[in-house]
Amino acid sequence: PDLPPSSYQIQYLGEVTYPGDYEIGLTVRSVDTDSVHYELGIFHDSTCLSVADAIGPRGELTSEVLKAAPTAD
Repeated sequence: PDLPPSSYQIQYLGEVTYPGDYEIGLTVRSVDTDSVHYELGIFHDSTCLSVADAIGPRGELTSEVLKAAPTAD
C-alpha cells in the first residue's frame, strides 16, 4: 500500500547528485497502534550523505505482503 509519511526530516551531510549510484539503509525505530517511526540513510560507497527521520501511518501486514517482501541474507 502507498503510505506516505506524516512527518519527514532530512539532514544532508554531503552532496547528493543526480544521476548517481546510492544505497539506502532503513531501520524501524518504533511501532505503535497507528504509526511507524523509521530512520533512513543515503550512502555512496562507505560515506553517509544524508540521514532522515520519518513517521508514517501503520499499514496492515497481510500474509500476502509478508510473503512478497524480500528478506535480508
